[in-house]
Amino acid sequence: GGGGGGGGGDGESSEKIQRIKDVDLYFQVHPSFGMYVRASPQVASAKTGKAVMPNEVLRVCQECVTTEGNVFYRLTARGAAAGGGAEEGWVMERHPKQGKLLLLPAEGPGGA
Repeated sequence: GGGGGGGGGDGESSEKIQRIKDVDLYFQVHPSFGMYVRASPQVASAKTGKAVMPNEVLRVCQECVTTEGNVFYRLTARGAAAGGGAEEGWVMERHPKQGKLLLLPAEGPGGA
């Protein structure tokens, strides 16, 4: 067994999840911005090495609001269609410095 205890965390990037909910939404990435996919819903999170491209339509499965007031969306795994890269990650709704909206509401491919 065993389990590591954490020390007192008063580092500057103490961003935490405030609330999280399941969603099923589509967004189109801003035409002027691509962005990196993050491993967890924090501005300081490690990047997964994947990125989303300008104008790309994304499907998301979770919405997360952090204690810093940032909104993150969890990508729905795209599976084999995207070359097998099925790992999910998180993208930010807004640019962390400029505050510019990066994810624009979009229609899903079905469009019932």
